[in-house]
Amino acid sequence: DFFSRAQLGTIAEFVSERGGGLLVLGGRSFAQRGLMGTPLEDVLPLELAARRSALPRTTVARDALPRHNAVMPTPEGEGHPIMRLGPSVEDSRKSWAALPALASIAPLGGPRPGALVLGVTSGPGGDTLPVVAVQRYGRGRSMVFAGEASWRWRMMLPASDRRYESFWRQAARWLAAEAPSPITITTSDDPAASRPVTVEAEA
Repeated sequence: DFFSRAQLGTIAEFVSERGGGLLVLGGRSFAQRGLMGTPLEDVLPLELAARRSALPRTTVARDALPRHNAVMPTPEGEGHPIMRLGPSVEDSRKSWAALPALASIAPLGGPRPGALVLGVTSGPGGDTLPVVAVQRYGRGRSMVFAGEASWRWRMMLPASDRRYESFWRQAARWLAAEAPSPITITTSDDPAASRPVTVEAEA
């Protein structure tokens, strides 16, 4: 409610046209479906309408379902730079399994075409729910973190544990992809003397 519709549209354009990165996180961000019908809805990698049985159970093996509200990387997530918490896939998988569960998960829908779900959890009814999802949108990138209280990964572990910092640093780096120049000027491919030349400027 803090942003006007025009401001939300500007944020969407920042991602699609300027190559910006957008992270939406926390249960309150998705409460009462407040982002549905706004210019940001299409920017996000997860559907906001569907709330139950968001992912097929085949997303992860039945015997590998994470604890309630605990995050587990998907097969796509195990190789993604955001989710790497160890030198190998096996080490990273064990590292995620040892993290404390989150306080809650915002129940969102499945991924949009082209989006990747990197981390999942099991809901109260045994459903597989997405927690971490990303997508490229136009020139930019977007990410959803549907968990609440990721600070538990810091405050409920020894002071020497750096997995909380590693996850959020890696997420910020992935989102902060190189953006195009503020002003881009292009000309005809093969300008010749005495012929008109097309010059396009994008600001």
